[in-house]
Amino acid sequence: MSNPDQAFVDRADAHVRLANEQAQGANRGNAAASLAFGSARYNMWIMASGHQSGADLQKAGPAVIAGLMDQYRRMLEDNLADYIENFAEYFARKG
Repeated sequence: MSNPDQAFVDRADAHVRLANEQAQGANRGNAAASLAFGSARYNMWIMASGHQSGADLQKAGPAVIAGLMDQYRRMLEDNLADYIENFAEYFARKG
């Protein structure tokens, strides 16, 4: 994703903060799974709201899923590159 605006980053950071808070009472894997499920549910609600019927959504389903998966893959790739480049800064260990 190329250069998102600050409001975009602030919204994303708010979701990460919530996931971190929820991880306090569960393991990080469960908190991450809940975040992913919520994201999938919200994204599909957005996609479904643009269709006229369940049949219409079903017909568009494969393209909808392919588009969302492509977008998510690009976000993962961007974040992987960021963590590789900034690993020492993000995981600085205090001795």
